[in-house]
Amino acid sequence: MRISRQDSKRGQRPPILASIVSVRRAATVFVLLATAGLLRAQTDTGTIRGHVYDQTRAVLPGATVVATYQGRGVSREVFTSDLGEYVLSLIDPGLYTLSFDFPGFAPYVVQDLEVRVGETRTFSAELAAAAEAIEVTAEATRTIVSHDKTQQSNHIDSVSIQDLPIDRRDYLALALLIPGVVDSSYVADDKDHRLAPAPASGLGIGGGGGRGNAFTIDGLNNNYATGGVRSSISQDAVREFQVNRNSFSAELGGAPGGAVNIVTKGGNNDFRGSIFGVLRNRRFQAYIPSIPEGWEYTRAQSGASFGGPIVREKTFFFSAYERLDRHQMGYVPLLRSEAFLYELTPSQQALADAFANGASPLHASSLNQLLSTSLIPGNYPHVVSLFEDNSGLFPFAEERQQFMSRIDHAFGPGHNLFLRGNWTGQDSENTDFGALVARNRGRDRHLNDFSLARQQPGDESQLDWRDLAGIRVPRFRHRTHRPLWPRHRH
Repeated sequence: MRISRQDSKRGQRPPILASIVSVRRAATVFVLLATAGLLRAQTDTGTIRGHVYDQTRAVLPGATVVATYQGRGVSREVFTSDLGEYVLSLIDPGLYTLSFDFPGFAPYVVQDLEVRVGETRTFSAELAAAAEAIEVTAEATRTIVSHDKTQQSNHIDSVSIQDLPIDRRDYLALALLIPGVVDSSYVADDKDHRLAPAPASGLGIGGGGGRGNAFTIDGLNNNYATGGVRSSISQDAVREFQVNRNSFSAELGGAPGGAVNIVTKGGNNDFRGSIFGVLRNRRFQAYIPSIPEGWEYTRAQSGASFGGPIVREKTFFFSAYERLDRHQMGYVPLLRSEAFLYELTPSQQALADAFANGASPLHASSLNQLLSTSLIPGNYPHVVSLFEDNSGLFPFAEERQQFMSRIDHAFGPGHNLFLRGNWTGQDSENTDFGALVARNRGRDRHLNDFSLARQQPGDESQLDWRDLAGIRVPRFRHRTHRPLWPRHRH
């Protein structure tokens, strides 16, 4: 059947052609989603490699090497090459038990071998000949210098994240403990020309600003287009993260600054959970003499996490939730006394006296009147109102909720899958005001960020809810406004 342009209405495709186009579009979307992760490097895993020798330091080709994830009981098995070398790649961060086996030699077992994100851990075993079945057990120790490491990087482990005090429970603030990393969030001077609607990451790595860094969560991009980092997961959901400062490999490319790899927690064979809460209320706060009466500070932060097995040694789950409520006041002591608005400064008064002493009595009064009129700020109503509007106690509020849930499944040795969903909702009012930031630069922030992620070895992708629903709604809305008027001005 031949379809001509005259057989169809102007501006419309024939039914058969429209069906073909729809099928092609659906197939294209499916292929893009299925292959999205093939273009990305595996930056959220580690590697174990080494050699297997006998007691004469001769290599043992064909030896069996098994790595068992201690928390889940999931194992990976490889065999040494003709050169006696083995490589276990795409290893999830955690503690492992390594076992080495070769016919005619005693089995060799290594306990508590820790693998960190982005790390290549080297361990070589020396097997002893044994006439009877005996087992040699050793404990893995970490060397001070890693011979396989070429980049300048540091790790923040789960112990540091859990035990070290952090303001606002922002785990990325721990990166400031690393040499070469500084806080770039509070640049507020005459050279600060950053656009308000363009948030940055707040970490200056290697002398850079806050926009040149790459952030990944479980190997997936977690940056805004402006260089900022998405507030995707809470502190309880983070297992560890790695900060690469310099000379990192090409798989971490796309960042002129640093590269930060974040790994989320997952469930194990044991049920474990945590709950926390902190409350500071204005009803029982201490009085601060330097701040006017009426200053209020109310802050409540709470959360919980829970994880465990769905099917032991097969399927696991983990979920974490956190909430922050802040209702407090910021004090800007710009106008603690109005006296300076209605009098000359000492230097201005000295200038007026010099003119008066050097001029004739007829002109002395005229000069004093002229200087008082032009130099006293109180003679200009808009200057007085400018100081009054930008000084005093300013209320601001913030409400934030974060939720993450993750499911891991082991199909078999070397075949794993995880699905992760996370949501962040945040409403901030009257923020970023004070110091040298004037009232007309006060801002509201409204954030609604939801994403789904899946990963298999060699296959990973991330779907935003906008793509799933087909609705183009921005995740981040930033509005500049004039904040609330000061409640107290002195």
